[in-house]
Amino acid sequence: MKKRKVVLITGGSGLIGRRLTEILNSAGYSVRILSRRRVLVPGARVFLWDHRLGTIEEGALDDISIIIHLAGTNIGAERWNEKGKKSIIESRVGSARFIHREISERGITPDLFISASATGYYGAETTDRIFTEDDPPGTGFASLTTQIWEEEANSFSNVAGRTAIVRTGIVLSSSGGMLQRIIPTVKMHFSPLFGNGDQWMPWIHIDDIAAVYLRIIEDESLNGIINGVSPFPVTYDTLVRGLSEVMGMRVFSPPTPEFLWKLIFREKAGILLYGSRVSAEKLLNSGFSFSFPDLQEALSDLLH
Repeated sequence: MKKRKVVLITGGSGLIGRRLTEILNSAGYSVRILSRRRVLVPGARVFLWDHRLGTIEEGALDDISIIIHLAGTNIGAERWNEKGKKSIIESRVGSARFIHREISERGITPDLFISASATGYYGAETTDRIFTEDDPPGTGFASLTTQIWEEEANSFSNVAGRTAIVRTGIVLSSSGGMLQRIIPTVKMHFSPLFGNGDQWMPWIHIDDIAAVYLRIIEDESLNGIINGVSPFPVTYDTLVRGLSEVMGMRVFSPPTPEFLWKLIFREKAGILLYGSRVSAEKLLNSGFSFSFPDLQEALSDLLH
């Protein structure tokens, strides 16, 4: 009987990790998750770790073939003061560095290392320009974070057979994330826009982003930087209107002054007020087929 390949996921108890675990199990992989808490993730064996203390539960790294690095605090949830920024970067970079050191010291050479990243790499720029994987980084803290994150991920090229980095857009899911923050406002028939709502939203359905990781695992020609976004980005205004249509509710979505959001969130307001169009061509050219390329289809699936 062929032995199942072992996939180790850091931060696997989150939104993407849980759906990815289901898909990997269905595809015949054995899944292990590294978590700081003893959580239940159906389909996976959970091992405790704390990269800050330098601890990892015995057996977590045994016979692993693939490492998927999803660990990192929510960039939108943390305050962007000196302490918060340090925590955001360290949670991504420090955890990757710890895994790199552990497998190097033990002589472990995984077939593949995949790191999450974010489309924030391109900066928050509301223009008609479509950013590809070859474009240079933008400016601002979100972009800086992804640059440092990706630099650390690239260090795995000297220990893993193949490395890939997924610059993920806004993940749409019925279990959490952005939709769960907008849906209550739509139900109240009042969902104010951030600014005038024309900022681009590089989005992707939760099933599709999980399928992207599986495709990278199974297609050895895929490596390097890969944008994990739908082929059809929309504006924030379009997202809110799409939600209201799928939910069958009329909603008043007035523009709001940018200065108001900047007053409340200061530097962090940029990730609310501005957004870039991001290309999915590399995935499409690889033969990847999106289950939900269209926003209305994605929302209908998630809400109904």
